[in-house]
Amino acid sequence: MIKREKGFFILLAGLAMLFSALVVLHFLQSAKIEQIVDENSNLRNKVSQIEENLYLDKSIESDIKIANEDFANFLTAIKGQRLLWDDFLDSKNNIYSNHSPASTSSVNANLVRLYSSLHLRCKNSGISFAQSNLDSDNVIGGPIESPTKFGFGFGSYEGFWPSFSKEEANLLDTQAKIVKQIIDALASSVSEDQNINLHYIKREAAGPVDSKHIGADLMYPLDDTFLVRRVNVIDSLAFEISFDGRTENARSFINQLRPPFSVRKFTTSRMGSMDESNLPSAFEGEEKSEIIPIIRNIRSVFTIHIEYITKVNFNIESFIKMLPKTGKDIEIYSTLLEQIKDTL
Repeated sequence: MIKREKGFFILLAGLAMLFSALVVLHFLQSAKIEQIVDENSNLRNKVSQIEENLYLDKSIESDIKIANEDFANFLTAIKGQRLLWDDFLDSKNNIYSNHSPASTSSVNANLVRLYSSLHLRCKNSGISFAQSNLDSDNVIGGPIESPTKFGFGFGSYEGFWPSFSKEEANLLDTQAKIVKQIIDALASSVSEDQNINLHYIKREAAGPVDSKHIGADLMYPLDDTFLVRRVNVIDSLAFEISFDGRTENARSFINQLRPPFSVRKFTTSRMGSMDESNLPSAFEGEEKSEIIPIIRNIRSVFTIHIEYITKVNFNIESFIKMLPKTGKDIEIYSTLLEQIKDTL
């Protein structure tokens, strides 16, 4: 009996020890399981982060591709703009760009020679200086007596030379050379059996002294919407010429005004007198229009505003400096500028 009880107690003790061992093992395994769960959770977070980074990398790669395409288009546009304005400026033949500074006395001498040469050029080309009577109430109209002198936009300085600064005098010299080219183009537009009556040539004042003495040769300010220089990168000189002649004369004259010349405004009005061949027939219906289209070769008064491009301020560096900047933008813009310079 005692042996049975002793065995029973031993069995209980063994079971108790086994239970205790199982409890300890349970706690140990629970902690390990929690650790494994935490590790799995961390791994899932890392995988999610990696996937997110991969998505961002793909997005950045796509953005870089788009940015490179935009940059290539930007460079193409810049090249196109530079070629356009280089052609428009025609720097090799541009009077302003190639002008050599001269003393004020030399400019005065150049103007004196200009008067003589332009008068002779006009005389030999069938250009007179008679102004037409444009009174609409006068159906006869026609030229009045030709003036003995014509200043070609510089009439105030024929026999008179104020105290110009060297800069202002040289701008006058540049304007005079441009006017010479305008007269050459006008003379070339006259056929042997034709004649042109030159009414006036007007110009902008070259500076403060010129503005005091230019008188009737001053060009009335033209609305900037008509001028190329309304774009801030362009500098120019504007002129106005008025003459009467045939339509083909005006067409030929305009066709000769190649860059850096630019025709900005063209107006025409009928002469007071009409050729007999253009008069409406008395036997035609009363409803027939008397308006003769400009494409007909009739005699009209043409007033043309001409702009001569003197400078193109195409400076991409100045443009980039105008862009808003933060800390890293300066480095980015510097790199962008270098790439543009290397490409152009």
